[in-house]
Amino acid sequence: MFKLCPFNAQDVPALVEFINDLRQNHWSLTALAYLRQPAEIPMTKAEELLHAEQQPNRIGTFLLKKNGRIISMLQLDDKYGDGKVAVFFGVETHPDFQRRGTFWRHLLKPCLREICTMNFERLEAITWAFNRKGIPLYKRIGFRAVPGTSLVMENYLPLILKHPNTQAYFSRHDYIRTLQNKRSYGYDNITNHGLDVFDYQWLAKTEGLAVHINWKNKRIISINHHRI
Repeated sequence: MFKLCPFNAQDVPALVEFINDLRQNHWSLTALAYLRQPAEIPMTKAEELLHAEQQPNRIGTFLLKKNGRIISMLQLDDKYGDGKVAVFFGVETHPDFQRRGTFWRHLLKPCLREICTMNFERLEAITWAFNRKGIPLYKRIGFRAVPGTSLVMENYLPLILKHPNTQAYFSRHDYIRTLQNKRSYGYDNITNHGLDVFDYQWLAKTEGLAVHINWKNKRIISINHHRI
């Protein structure tokens, strides 16, 4: 049985063990895989976890457990402390549960839905260009790879969901299940009427919604609600 839990002090020993086991025994499958494995692997200490959790920009650390065992984690920060940009980071999943959709289904999606109920305008995630497992998962829930980075991803669902011109569609259809995505690993900008944009497309039977984001200015520039 999977259970999503917010981190608390009682989780410290198990979380320290979880993180350090991954670094010692599965370095190439961790969030640090883009770095060459050092001769002396940095070990996480309990005090570090508790100190990080007390920082003013920390939204929370979320743990996915199976039968009481930590199998995945994700951390969230308010990037600038002004409630506008939330950052997903510190993502780790035990190898036994990778490539099964466990993280995406039971941790990533619920956290995204929670953030979308808050007042944030967008989300960011920091990964690396060769993260072949993670990048498609992020894109499935609205993250777009920012050109010229290696690799920052931005998600404008919070901004889109709050716009009055999208309310009719989202009152009838789920914004994750009907979001259309092509599997890709590269940058997601396209040119539309001479503008460099991120494209969001939703489709539910005979009804569709298209939104274009000027990712440089961080704003919506067009919304097209249409029947098919």
